Amino acid sequence: MLENEFLKRGIGAITFEVGMTLAAYKHAMSVLARSAKDIEEAGGLSKYMELHPLEFVRVFPASKS
Repeated sequence: MLENEFLKRGIGAITFEVGMTLAAYKHAMSVLARSAKDIEEAGGLSKYMELHPLEFVRVFPASKS
């Protein structure tokens, strides 16, 4: 299930802005599809997103509880 895959990566929600290009969408999906292990090795979701900024996409971390 997609929700479980997001939670494995520490992602609580994702929003897409109006006017997003196909190239930006493909890039976002490639960044977000990385393994949970890769994201953890980068220092967690926040650090990973700093290293891989996205256009037209906002990624919200999952709550700790």
